[in-house]
Amino acid sequence: MKILKTSNLILFAFGISIVILIIAQVKSSIYHKNSEEQEAIYKVVKIDRLQPFKYLVLEAYRNVTFELNNGKQFKIETIVSEEYTDICNAEFRNDTLFVNVEMQNEYSFSYHDPVLKITIPTIFNKLIFKINECTINNFQQDTLIIESSSDNASININGCSFKTLNFSGENLSLSLNQSDIIEELNFVSKGSHSKLDVNDLIIKKLNVNQDSTEVILNGKSINYYLNR
Repeated sequence: MKILKTSNLILFAFGISIVILIIAQVKSSIYHKNSEEQEAIYKVVKIDRLQPFKYLVLEAYRNVTFELNNGKQFKIETIVSEEYTDICNAEFRNDTLFVNVEMQNEYSFSYHDPVLKITIPTIFNKLIFKINECTINNFQQDTLIIESSSDNASININGCSFKTLNFSGENLSLSLNQSDIIEELNFVSKGSHSKLDVNDLIIKKLNVNQDSTEVILNGKSINYYLNR
C-alpha cells in the first residue's frame, strides 16, 4: 500500500513538473515573439546593391510621415508606436524606387502615426507620393518634381537647396522654411483650398495657377505685398 502511494506521489510530481515545463516554454515563446516585435519597431531596411534611379514613389495607406535626407548610405528606418509594427518594403523596378508601408492592424496608428526616415545618396528628379504628409530635410539638387495623388496632402521642406521646384496635386499644403534661393517655384494645385507658406528664403519666380490658393510670404499674405 505504501509502495502504491509512493508511486502515485512520484507520478503526481512528474505530472506537475511536465505542466511547469510547458508553461515555461509558452512564456518563453511569448517573450521571444514580443522581443521580435519590439525589434521591428525600429526597423532598418537596407538595399545592398544601390543602383541609380530617376523616380521615387512613396506609398502608404494610412497617416505616415516620410522624411527624406541626402546622405552617404541608403537606408529606410521606420519609427512607430510601441504596441504595433508595420511592414516596410523597398524595391527597384527599372529606374524607379518604390517604398511602401503596410499596416498590420487597421487601428495600429490611430494615436501614434509612424515616421519613415529615408536617407539616399543619389539624385532623383521626380517624387511621387500617395501619402498624407512628407517632410524633406537638408536635400540638395537642381530640379525636383513632386506629384501628390493624395487629397489634402501636406509637404514640409526645410533647409533644402533647389533651382526649380514643381508641385502638383489637389488641395496641397506646402511649407518652405529656411531653404536656399529657389530660381523658380511652380505650384499647381487643384481643388477649393490650397496653401503655400514660404518663410526665410528668396524665390525669383513664383507661379501659382489657382485663385483659391492661400499664399503666405514670411508670415504675411501675398496681398500685403501686392497692395503696397
